Amino acid sequence: MAAIVPDNPYQCLMRKIGYSVGLENLFERVRALTALYVAQRRLSYAAFQQLVETSYGRPGATQDFADFYKELHLLQVAWKTAYPLYTLDTLSILRRFLINDESQFGSASKVVLLHAVLEADGDIFLNALAAEFDPMKFKALAEDMIIRKRKAMKEVGQSRAFLSRMYEIINIESQPTNRGNRRKESAEGESQFRGRTEPLESQKRTRPLADELDSSPVISDDILKKVPRTRKAWAKDFGLFGESSITEKGKNLLSVLDNELSLKQDSGCYICWPYSSDLAKIRIEPEKIGATRYAPWDLLVATAKGMENVKVKTLEDKGDYSEIIALLKDFYRLYQEANVERGSIRLQLPLYIAQPCLVGLFSAKCEDIPPLPEIIDIEVKKEVRRVERVAIRETEGGITFPKLT
Repeated sequence: MAAIVPDNPYQCLMRKIGYSVGLENLFERVRALTALYVAQRRLSYAAFQQLVETSYGRPGATQDFADFYKELHLLQVAWKTAYPLYTLDTLSILRRFLINDESQFGSASKVVLLHAVLEADGDIFLNALAAEFDPMKFKALAEDMIIRKRKAMKEVGQSRAFLSRMYEIINIESQPTNRGNRRKESAEGESQFRGRTEPLESQKRTRPLADELDSSPVISDDILKKVPRTRKAWAKDFGLFGESSITEKGKNLLSVLDNELSLKQDSGCYICWPYSSDLAKIRIEPEKIGATRYAPWDLLVATAKGMENVKVKTLEDKGDYSEIIALLKDFYRLYQEANVERGSIRLQLPLYIAQPCLVGLFSAKCEDIPPLPEIIDIEVKKEVRRVERVAIRETEGGITFPKLT
């Protein structure tokens, strides 16, 4: 489902957001970003910069917010040019489709945004939620999650070089090493090229190369201070956590993710392995690492069930589904109209747009979700097709709508 090819394909093995800047007031700020995109039908760097510096009240933090929002597939900034990504396009479609119902748009956008959070940060967010944001409980769950993931990598490869690379990825980085904090230090007057603070002797290898790598994680006090606090604010926005304890909705989300995707381990920690399609790209069989086979649709539906207590309808063999096809056409039209600069080249509706739009809409209405993948499978096999499936590189594909005579 990724519309951005990661620099390192193995990064998918850990669902974490490594930035510390821009995490606050997530829901409110994304709503403001969506409103900006809907109003202008484009997203310029200047407009985004003004949003960050004026509306967010964060002068000089434009690139930091761009880095974070890229993780959620909201936007990407390159060479002072801003590019909207599929989560923002999805929110734009829902905003215009539900233009007269603020409450339903709020519910739909929470499902879509929480799904984006779980895709990007599931290993961190879910363990923080399960620990009810208690720093020491979170530390225990996060350490167990990391140890289990690292152990699973030994089933994939045994070489020291491979495992060392995997251990670097399957980790929770210390906050001072991320780009956000380095920019902050530079902005406060500290040089980006600081002098060495430890003697070279301290970096000498003290163990032979043949030694087994230590798979025990180290989670700094800085992480324990910042991570639960920011994720707790997200959970409150989503209605998953109250003032001091997890809500029934929060418990329901964790239960659904356990029952449907088997994310909870016997120790109590949650492990979010990549989608089966992403594991296939790095030639890892899910069964080899003890992972459940699941797709973006499965996580999306589980998120909706956890948030709004809806179900997925059973496919009707002789169902007409004309209303669903018409709805998809509406989404496609709104997708084309969302961006005046790109509308003419949007020749199909990607599934990574269609699926969250559909699930978000039906969840907001508290109606059971149509089984979209199965509906498309039936439609493309008909003699007279109302939907055609098309390939889109690095994704699950998209759909087009033939003109029927």
